[in-house]
Amino acid sequence: MNLEMTNRKRRQDLDFSNQEVEVYDFKRDRIVCKIDFEHIDFGNIIGQSSYTRTSDTLMIDAQGIYCTFPTNAAAQTNLGMKISPRVENLLHGNNNFSGSDWYKIDESIVCESNAALAPNGSITAQRVSNFADGSGDKIRQGVNGVALKTFNAAISVKGEGSDIGNELSLQIKQNSGTLVYDSQSIILTSEWQRYSVSTAFLADNDGCYFLLRATNSIADSANSFLAWGAQLELGSFANDPVITAVGVTGVSDKITVYDDLSGYDLSEGGLFIEFDFHHASGNSRIVELGDGASRLVFFVADGSTNDAYIGNDYHAANDYTSVFNLAYGRHKAFIKWTDTEIKFFMDGALINTLSLATPFTSNDFTRLSFASTYSGGLQSVIDFIKGVIYDVAPIDEQCVELTS
Repeated sequence: MNLEMTNRKRRQDLDFSNQEVEVYDFKRDRIVCKIDFEHIDFGNIIGQSSYTRTSDTLMIDAQGIYCTFPTNAAAQTNLGMKISPRVENLLHGNNNFSGSDWYKIDESIVCESNAALAPNGSITAQRVSNFADGSGDKIRQGVNGVALKTFNAAISVKGEGSDIGNELSLQIKQNSGTLVYDSQSIILTSEWQRYSVSTAFLADNDGCYFLLRATNSIADSANSFLAWGAQLELGSFANDPVITAVGVTGVSDKITVYDDLSGYDLSEGGLFIEFDFHHASGNSRIVELGDGASRLVFFVADGSTNDAYIGNDYHAANDYTSVFNLAYGRHKAFIKWTDTEIKFFMDGALINTLSLATPFTSNDFTRLSFASTYSGGLQSVIDFIKGVIYDVAPIDEQCVELTS
């Protein structure tokens, strides 16, 4: 292994090498900026960048705890910084099965609100008992306006005592028109587990139900369990739960994060990012260098296939690399540019090269956006772990090593 490259990688993991001008450590809420050759500045995400989210939001950490972040507080845990679109939970009173928003098919079912410690550390989990007295639908809530759309239902559950190992099911089902439904079997454990299921509705399906059902075998069906964070949302992906009050839906607004790079000469250089890619729909941006019509962007063009590209819109180029697949999960990527070409590396390999007819100038890259919006919307769900801006284009071997 090249000792010089190894030392560079160690310096990057810590803070700086001479080629780096901005380091983003999202796990530690830290941004380090190079002011000049002798001075660096330390800050955090809120203080050093533009961060906008007009609502509370939840984000899970590595221990499985959902942390709550108030409006415009950076949603960051030891898993990184969360970027997500606007999410609306259509269920009313999602932690209050005993309320008027929910219909219990079997009147013997008992639902006790605020009965136990929930996955977000609050005493808001509810205890459901007398659930296994006969099979079939037990607890439900309906919504309208689902025709020709896909919806996802999700909930966190936990077993207690003799019910650990027993079963129930989560179902999403039409309430009118052609029969459409899908189910997710739930086997209770002593730990909180989150389950989800989605389905696409037809033109004559005016509405749908979020359903909890008992199994056909009473001997195996859960009689009592804890539940928290019931959610019904548009789309096939189960986002972090949104807490709702009685009689109303709830919203976690989109997260917008960008950093000003106008003080740097980035006519050549590079961008390293480490991230967990969870979901994409439509045209989803991963990162974007630039502002306005001109941009160098890493994006997913088709959320159904995860076809990804690197695109360059500077100096009327409108050039795009050949397509590559961006699988869900953890990745390390490096976009490198010189006066003649753009190279894209990911997970230890050179993926694509794009020739430049016109070199970048010193003031082209004025902004770095994380999962930026497209046509006013944000479609990506990503946890960013680390980012580094370089004002010198590293050699290819360094890019391969840094993304390995």
